[in-house]
Parts: sequence; structure tokens; C-alpha cells
Amino acid sequence: YASYRGNWEVMLRGLFSNRSVVNFLDPDLAPATTRLCRGGPVLPLHEAAGILKSRHTPSVLLAGERYGMGSSRDWAAKGLALLGVRSVIARSFERIHRTNLIAMGILPIIIEDDFDPKAMQLNYEDRILIDLPPSHITPQATLTLKVTRGGAIARTVRTRLAIDTIAEAVSIVQDGILSSLLKSNMVVPR
Repeated sequence: YASYRGNWEVMLRGLFSNRSVVNFLDPDLAPATTRLCRGGPVLPLHEAAGILKSRHTPSVLLAGERYGMGSSRDWAAKGLALLGVRSVIARSFERIHRTNLIAMGILPIIIEDDFDPKAMQLNYEDRILIDLPPSHITPQATLTLKVTRGGAIARTVRTRLAIDTIAEAVSIVQDGILSSLLKSNMVVPR
């Protein structure tokens, strides 16, 4: 178990470590690092994600165009799932990576209006609210996200789900293929 767990931790340390990755919440930070609040200590991304998971705080990832292009496709989606990311919000997705996100239970959302996270100068205190009951997770469903700042709605964002089929919608509702398989084929030993 310790060796298996250690391999996952080493692999998580590699997520977002490319020199071209920029954290627009704090552009001066090195890749694969972040803070949990303004002025807080700089943490490796996997440690910050672990703290958020222990607080039951879901995470979303804001990305640009063709998100997932050039990534190690299956590992990139698994890594996000292990970090506790519940949704990726982007202008567009690389096709296979989008499918892998869904398989891991991560909701891909496409920005449909002129929302620009960088221009809005999002900060650590801002929150993105996704109000999406499971019954509304359907192919190409539209959704309005809310960005709050200081407890008030600072911006609404017109989006649509990057889900193409009913099977993909079911996969998201069931937290991904692995979770779905475990739930449907679970054998309880006597």
C-alpha cells in the first residue's frame, strides 16, 4: 500500500509542472504551486488540493482554449480527479481529453460568452457557483455560472455542458465510469 500510495503522490507532483503553466491567481508562483488565500504560504498544488478535500471544498479549474491538448490524456484526467477537481471550465476541449474527464466524473463546461477570468482579475476570495442538480445534467445543457466576490454576485457566465450523449450524462451523475462500475457490480463478502 505505501509504495502504491507513494507512486500516486509522485505522479500528482508532476501535474501542472510545465514551465508554460501560469496560475493567473498569482502569476509569480512557480508551476505546480499555489496558495489557499491571499498572502498565505506557497504550497505544492497536491498539498493544497489535499487541504481543500479535507475541508470538503470542491475545486474547479478555469482553462483556455483546447484544454487538454498535448497532455498525457488519461493521466491528466485521473490526476485532476485525485486532486478533487469537480469541473473544468474552458473555452474548448481537446476531444479525447474531454471524454477522459467525463470518465473520471469531472464535468466539462464550455464558456459561451465573453467571460475572461484574466481580465476579471479573479482572486483567492472569489468563488464560482455551479448550481446544477443531477436531473439537469443532459447533453449540451445550458447553464449560468455565478462568480461571487465579497459574497455578492460579481458576474454571471453563460455556459453549456460539454456532454454529447446520455451515456456521458449518466457517467457524470454517477461520478465517473469507475464509480459507476463499482456501484453496479459491488459484491459484498459474507
